[in-house]
Amino acid sequence: FFVDLADFLATAGDVQVQRGVWGLSGIGGAVDVTTRRAELEPGFTLQLGAGSFATRRASVIFDSGLVDGRWAVTARASKLASDGYRDQSWVEMWNTFLSLSRFGARSTLRINFFGGPEQTHLAYEGIARSVLDGGQSGDADRDRRTNPIAYPGELDNFVQPHFQVLHDFQLGSATSLSQVFYAFRGDGSPGRPGRGDGPRR
Repeated sequence: FFVDLADFLATAGDVQVQRGVWGLSGIGGAVDVTTRRAELEPGFTLQLGAGSFATRRASVIFDSGLVDGRWAVTARASKLASDGYRDQSWVEMWNTFLSLSRFGARSTLRINFFGGPEQTHLAYEGIARSVLDGGQSGDADRDRRTNPIAYPGELDNFVQPHFQVLHDFQLGSATSLSQVFYAFRGDGSPGRPGRGDGPRR
């Protein structure tokens, strides 16, 4: 699921993991991710990262801070890319996040939009133990990265934009009312030539 939400945790608040109602076998478990609340002070953050297998991450976050004592805007743009551990298991993902908050005397209204496209070369098929042990080329470290899905156009193209309206109203000193409206849709297309045109190692 989260492959469609690149860099999602960059603008997330709390993360709560709950197991299911049937003990250790956990049927019906849940992962609850709350959207980060607006910062009341203005700020700008640039995050750059790099790792193994040509993995790169860039993220820009802007916080307007509190404007006119009532409004706040948070915006983020991210891109992640990697060649992947296995042959032709590269990925390119983009994600944006935009949040408008309005603070009242007893209420808070937040309107959020986030999402972005991802393109991934498929690499879900397993390989034989003999290949893992180097039976293909004699080099186990090289062979264990083999991807049986060798066609460059075997791609996953998907985008899933999310829209949220979150409203909290303080009824009393110990009582509040929360309302949530959300909508999202997924749009994908069959694998088509893109970054994967031609062999990639």
